[in-house]
Amino acid sequence: MFYHHGNQSLPLYFQLYLKKDVAENLDLWFKTQIQIAVDLLRLSLLVQVNPEAVVFDAWHMPKELRDFLRSRGLTWVSEAKCNRLIEINESWLQLKNFARNLSKSEFHQIDKQLGEKRYNGLVKQRF
Repeated sequence: MFYHHGNQSLPLYFQLYLKKDVAENLDLWFKTQIQIAVDLLRLSLLVQVNPEAVVFDAWHMPKELRDFLRSRGLTWVSEAKCNRLIEINESWLQLKNFARNLSKSEFHQIDKQLGEKRYNGLVKQRF
């Protein structure tokens, strides 16, 4: 778990992931990577970290993690494959089909440095 604010970055917590067979051989409680991610988020929020957004890669975007973030009113940002199903107005559709119907006026230009990466492009103003 890593916290970034302005030009300051702070590692908060870490927990090693052990494969299930390794954990069993060591007589340790097995946790999936998603369970570990939720535990680390829970610990981070307990120490009064109040993030503007939680950022994670597409692999860490399962329902369990999204539900945890939503239940605490947190904004999250992630990559998503174009075949990901999303719910819009109680209907499910693939992200690529949703994106085809977006107008350019719904986006604004950004040019922002976050950590070591620079982001320059269009972002959706609101979902």
